[in-house]
Amino acid sequence: MTIKTIKLNIPPGFLEPEVRDDYYIGAEIKKMWAVQLDLIMELDRVCQKHGIRYSAYAGTLLGVIRHKGYIPWDDDVDFMMTRSEYKQLCEVAKDEFKAPYFWQTEYTDRGSLRGHAQLRNSETTCLLDTEYPYKRKYNQGIFIDIFPFDGVPDDPDEYQKLKDDAERLQQQMTIRASFEENYCDEAETAGKSFVKKAMHLLMSSPIHYAVNYDNIYRTYEATLARYSDTPTKKLAMFPKGFRKDTDRYYPVEDFESTQYMPFEFIKIPVIAGYDRFLRLTYGNYMRKVREKSVHGGMFCDTERPYTYYTEQIRRIPDTFPHVYRIAQLTKKASASGGEGSAAGPATVKGRLTGLEKDSRRTIFFYIDLSSICFHGEEVNRKLKAVLPTFEAHKEQVRILFWMNPILHVFEPNIDPAVMKEFYALRDAFISSGCGEYSENPDVDTAIAQSDAYYGDNNLRITEAFRYFGKPMMLIDYDLL
Repeated sequence: MTIKTIKLNIPPGFLEPEVRDDYYIGAEIKKMWAVQLDLIMELDRVCQKHGIRYSAYAGTLLGVIRHKGYIPWDDDVDFMMTRSEYKQLCEVAKDEFKAPYFWQTEYTDRGSLRGHAQLRNSETTCLLDTEYPYKRKYNQGIFIDIFPFDGVPDDPDEYQKLKDDAERLQQQMTIRASFEENYCDEAETAGKSFVKKAMHLLMSSPIHYAVNYDNIYRTYEATLARYSDTPTKKLAMFPKGFRKDTDRYYPVEDFESTQYMPFEFIKIPVIAGYDRFLRLTYGNYMRKVREKSVHGGMFCDTERPYTYYTEQIRRIPDTFPHVYRIAQLTKKASASGGEGSAAGPATVKGRLTGLEKDSRRTIFFYIDLSSICFHGEEVNRKLKAVLPTFEAHKEQVRILFWMNPILHVFEPNIDPAVMKEFYALRDAFISSGCGEYSENPDVDTAIAQSDAYYGDNNLRITEAFRYFGKPMMLIDYDLL
């Protein structure tokens, strides 16, 4: 088995499914790893050529030391370097990284608002569930992350001012970005589109240079790097360091040298002070703790470019939860005297149309697209286990089984046998009379109609339920 989008020679057997630490790693995950390893080798080529020192970071660093490769349940690759090394890499990136490799920052591809760089393969796809509902235009190929580390001021007052300035600028930048073409979806109602165009002209005028997106971002980045040219005792990756405070500040001497260590079938650099770094970050880092990806759900394709999917997704109505609209729908229901949740038509593509009275409580049930793509067999196994429970309690509880309509964009890349069984289970759910199955993009109404959540840890959906104080139970496909 080969991957046409990469140059790296893959050892025989690497792409085959396997079990590590009692965790099943499918062929699709292995193919994604292979693309990331190819990106690592391209990053290493450029860094070695220009004498740029860098190191594995976060779960990648932990994987090197504890697993000599990927943590089995991890899905990303992180590297770190000092701000000065990061600036040097950004300066040479344009001339060094040629297609299909793409060096992505706010200066090369506006809209991601990450504050760090990503090296991507433009001939592949990696759509995060926190991003594709927004229908972003920037490059969304499979990637590795490169984070700059900045100096932490020793004086508490100086640190507090740095934190306050950075957080204020980050808030301004996020608000201003909502009027940027690359950041927001242009497939909106005519009214919203008109308002955004008017705001864009206003924000782009010389009078409003102070709120110009590029100006805010440059100021934000300069603020984070305020002490990077000043000798300090510790370094941090801001803004994560602000959230975690002092437990994410690392002695500067630990970054002074690196050594190459095995990672799968290649070698990558690791800071000399990795032990202290990992203990500060994870405590007893040799104890294996299975965690979910920080990216949440995602969909990857190693054979097709991201544009193949994003062009189709842009034709589908918005499926992203909006807290304000959910609040308005809930308020409307209360004002009309509605009790509990709404009952919609039990059809495959049912339209959620009203907030009718019903004595039963409604549970919002959701399976993330990435789960079906990467763990389809486990998804079906879980459905077989929970559907009888739903049916047994249908007099007390109604299930609102919501599926993102974007599923049909990804479906050609999913095992046909998995989808056949999934649809058979869906049809059995519909026939059981214990709730409604819907692919209506109006997820706001679905959440407003629901009293609780059961399903995958989709970051945006769970944030909405958490905001309104509704109980949640998250699926673990390793448990039955």
